[in-house]
Amino acid sequence: MTGTHVGCDTSHCGACTVHLDGQPVKSCTVLAVQADGCKVTTVEGLEQGGKLHAVQEGSSRSTGCNAASARRACS
Repeated sequence: MTGTHVGCDTSHCGACTVHLDGQPVKSCTVLAVQADGCKVTTVEGLEQGGKLHAVQEGSSRSTGCNAASARRACS
């Protein structure tokens, strides 16, 4: 994974945001045992059929930080 990052290590920035069963969560606050059996989707998982999702496309052109890109894509 290259899109989801540990940013602040305090759950404030959202750089680690992923979808857990379709709901955005900050992965730094979820234990592996809590995600067991759940569908986890990272920002990379938004791509379908080799094409970037519109949110990924917009984020790739952004001049902002990667933390903000992951937060926008999965929020």
